[in-house]
Amino acid sequence: MSNKHSKDADEKLIKDHDYDGIQELDNDLPNWWMFLFYITVLFAIGYMINVSFMENDTDAERFEKSWLQLEEKRNKGGASGGADEPSTDPAILAEGSKVFAGHCATCHGADGGGLVGPNLADNFWIHGASFKDIQHIIAKGQVDKGMLAFETLISPDDRYKVASYVVSLRGTKPANPKEPQGIEYDDQNNPIDGNASSSDGKAPSPDGKAPE
Repeated sequence: MSNKHSKDADEKLIKDHDYDGIQELDNDLPNWWMFLFYITVLFAIGYMINVSFMENDTDAERFEKSWLQLEEKRNKGGASGGADEPSTDPAILAEGSKVFAGHCATCHGADGGGLVGPNLADNFWIHGASFKDIQHIIAKGQVDKGMLAFETLISPDDRYKVASYVVSLRGTKPANPKEPQGIEYDDQNNPIDGNASSSDGKAPSPDGKAPE
């Protein structure tokens, strides 16, 4: 057995490879290694054919398509953060409802009727009634009133969804609505002169930004 092993090693010996007395054997590569090598070669050939000869979008074209899709989504009110109009998409409102339940219901009630925080279903608003106002107060909070700034706690996409959901609560009928707080607004989000509630009434600032 030993002689056979010595003979096989001698046959595989690379005669002209001898460095510092160390000789190299010309062993066959393992089957798994050869299999991976052949797969890599076939993949490279297929990739070259696909890139060189098939009709594919360039990086610039793919970017342009993605950008147009994002713009279309924003125009429909379905994009995150920077959209000026609330979404009416039922799927987005459903996701906003989940965010509301997880972060807002503790203070505003599960149906938005108000607990520690104000009623979100009536026409009275403390920090402005526009969609931008609502997004602003969600992001920046009102720490002295006990409302956290969710700018770093909730993603822009989720803030957009929950703000859209808050808008959808307006005009609903909570089970136990809290008394009005703030300034009454009409359906176009314009303050109604003289209609401030008895508590926490605060008109919007002259520059149109939500009051801090």
